[in-house]
Amino acid sequence: MAELHKNLINGEWVGADGMENINPPNTSEVVGVYARATVEDIKQAIAAAKAAFPA
Repeated sequence: MAELHKNLINGEWVGADGMENINPPNTSEVVGVYARATVEDIKQAIAAAKAAFPA
């Protein structure tokens, strides 16, 4: 399997479970493997973004 490209959340690379991204014109080609974000990952990303841009 190809290298897992993780999500950058609050300065940390996170993600354990990945999903292959397939090239649509050539379905035998895997473009990359990208981390799936969990609901908790999304909540942390939103909180980090809000903290980075205070009102």
